[in-house]
Amino acid sequence: MPDLMVVLGDESLAVDVAEAAQMAGFTIRGFLISGNEPLSVLIRAFDLPIEPLSEWLQRPQRSRVAAVVAASEGRERQRLVQYVQSRAPEMARVIHPTAQVSASAELSTGSIVLAGAVVHTGVHLGKHCVVGSLASIDHDCRLQGFIDVESGAHLAGGCTVGRFVHIGIGASVGPQLTIGEDACIEAGAAVITNVPGGAKFAGVPAVDTRT
Repeated sequence: MPDLMVVLGDESLAVDVAEAAQMAGFTIRGFLISGNEPLSVLIRAFDLPIEPLSEWLQRPQRSRVAAVVAASEGRERQRLVQYVQSRAPEMARVIHPTAQVSASAELSTGSIVLAGAVVHTGVHLGKHCVVGSLASIDHDCRLQGFIDVESGAHLAGGCTVGRFVHIGIGASVGPQLTIGEDACIEAGAAVITNVPGGAKFAGVPAVDTRT
């Protein structure tokens, strides 16, 4: 297993990802920051180097190293992945040891599955998806790339989810539904109909709140 650099797009997610990676057996070499993020939580939690991403990318790498991008928003995660891959072509999958992932599930490059999450039979996770703690994705769901399924959210079986979708904390999505690219499901929403691309659904039952 290669050493791991955690790329920060979001401090709180980076802390969760780093803890999951350590528990999964990775050796974390350090953290890479792309801006002026506040780092008080990270500094308290880990005694590891923190350095600018731009400087790290310019320095020759003398040993095998992988990266994982901890950014809560899908398009920001895509931007950082494209930046990092120029020097760290190996993007790690991080699965917390308390997560339950079916042997028949397919988790693509850069997938992050946090503590207590459940990924059921026949699920496909596209590249660089994040499945938050205690979230569940039921059988045969197909998730494309750069999707965020936040803590406690639940997708029933057979759903199809487009790229860059955000599913908020505690939201639920009924069976066999399609959520279009760039849609946002707000926290606590109960989705019982298909969601068009770019829509913003909230409420119980959830409706499109765009004006």
